Amino acid sequence: MDNRHTKSGWLTALSLLLLLWLGHTGNLLAAELISLDVDHESGIYTVRLTVELDVTAEHVQQVLTNYRQLHSINPSITESHTLPSPGNGIVRVFTRMENCVLFFCVGFSRVEDISRSASGDLIAVIVPEQSDFEAGTALWQITERGEHTLLVYEASMQPGFFIPPVIGSYIVKNKIRNELLTSINRIECCASSERWLSKHASGTGSVRLRRSASC
Repeated sequence: MDNRHTKSGWLTALSLLLLLWLGHTGNLLAAELISLDVDHESGIYTVRLTVELDVTAEHVQQVLTNYRQLHSINPSITESHTLPSPGNGIVRVFTRMENCVLFFCVGFSRVEDISRSASGDLIAVIVPEQSDFEAGTALWQITERGEHTLLVYEASMQPGFFIPPVIGSYIVKNKIRNELLTSINRIECCASSERWLSKHASGTGSVRLRRSASC
């Protein structure tokens, strides 16, 4: 047997497996991806994303705070709604997510207390006793640049559920990275759609969502 053909077939099979494992990132619209880093240490995943979107900051804020329609920007979310507020202007948000990596699929819930700074940034803190996470925080920095928006996302999360060792942090990090790229694409898509913004003007209440729905 020709060793070159054997090697070529093996590399092709490996490439197909990697595509199945890591998923396809897709293409951003007019967004300019500046940086994206996903790290893992001692069971904690950290993320930092910087991107410039070809939409206004006001519209980006509308999309990110429409808590009934979070499935539009995150393909893993199957349900979302607001809960009674603990006070001090905080919005408490419940999300139910379903995700698969290789043969391992898991459903998990997350409750976050979300506040908005004077500059319009969004700060989210996971409520551990109501979530499948030990801890977690997220910051959405939304900076207006004329008709564009500089969006910086920083987050850390510590899952409270078991991840099999065979999955590995490398594959999980790539899964997170790919989902972030998909979310950024959808944020820009929804924020650029006047029809979507007018249809989903209110972000409160509760709704069961379709996994495949988007803007």
